[in-house]
Amino acid sequence: MSEKFVESYNLDIIQELLLEPDEDHEIDKLARKANIPSENVQAELKNLELLGLISSKKNGDKTLYKVNKESRAAEFIQKIMISDITADVTYTPTIPNRMNKFSFNSFL
Repeated sequence: MSEKFVESYNLDIIQELLLEPDEDHEIDKLARKANIPSENVQAELKNLELLGLISSKKNGDKTLYKVNKESRAAEFIQKIMISDITADVTYTPTIPNRMNKFSFNSFL
């Protein structure tokens, strides 16, 4: 499961979603903002929804996506993003590559 999350497209899409967590997002608008092909965005949104990080709803012929506010993992990622944006110092990890395989299972 964590390997699916680590896809770079997922990170770009999650960032766009978390910048406006209360808004409903369309695939085409997310694709433009993240500079990713719509087909890739659609596939990655399905993965993120399976992980429980986002939810979707139909509005006519469009599917709208939004951050799942009940997801502890989404809340955790948002806190990391906010601290990353507001940090004045660049963080350099001291733990070897073990963190590259970090699993979000405990947050789901």
